[in-house]
Amino acid sequence: MVGKQPFLMHRVVEGEQILFLVKKHQTSLKVLEWINQTPPAPLSVGKVIVIAPGMLVIDQTLPPFEPYQVIDKEISIEGLAGKFGVDLDKLKYYNNCSEGCRFVKGDWLLIQPATNIPIPNTPTPMPPSTPPSKTHLLEVPIMVGKQPILMHRIIEGEQITLLIKQYETTIEALQDINYIRAVPLLAGQVIVIAPGLVVNVAPNSLPSFEPYQVTDKEINIEDLVLKLGVDLTTLKYYNGCTDGCWLVKGDWLLVPRAK
Repeated sequence: MVGKQPFLMHRVVEGEQILFLVKKHQTSLKVLEWINQTPPAPLSVGKVIVIAPGMLVIDQTLPPFEPYQVIDKEISIEGLAGKFGVDLDKLKYYNNCSEGCRFVKGDWLLIQPATNIPIPNTPTPMPPSTPPSKTHLLEVPIMVGKQPILMHRIIEGEQITLLIKQYETTIEALQDINYIRAVPLLAGQVIVIAPGLVVNVAPNSLPSFEPYQVTDKEINIEDLVLKLGVDLTTLKYYNGCTDGCWLVKGDWLLVPRAK
């Protein structure tokens, strides 16, 4: 407990999805991204992330946290503060510790960013020569209006019925928004999911999408349009991109295709 706000450290298990965690703990993706010093997505088995149950809006008074498991046989809170170069009072506050609080091997803590290490003088960084990139990851929803859409990589043993139930959608909607056949599921296949979408009908119907991973070291949205043979305005809209938006190798996009 930090004040009245509970925090927990959660180890990701196989098949767990980020939207499922957000819904289960009544939080939001933006909050999850804010309170984790290391980006929570994509989820990987065994990864430990920080969750603030019930927090829907970012609290800017909170820092991002790094989950840490004690490796020393025994260590005091003062020793840990010195080890990580963090503010002692804040470390005690965020972990509900008092003076002389001690930890043993295997304990977990919330570590805030270092604030009491002198920062050497560094030159003022020059502005980038290209606009900031628009990073898209698997399992992280892209908002199209009020509809979240995500790209999901199938894991071994995953069933279509489980996905439909987890994301509150239907087979019909799933088939309709995937340009490449989504069923049967194949391990490693990337499919498009629209959580909460039961039917895909006019006037707000979605096109079919083909998941695409950028292979160029760096490319702007305008050049990518020529490469993929799609409409620029449509591609920008469905991927939340503006003019001059740049993408880098490994980014994922929703490529709209005619049904």
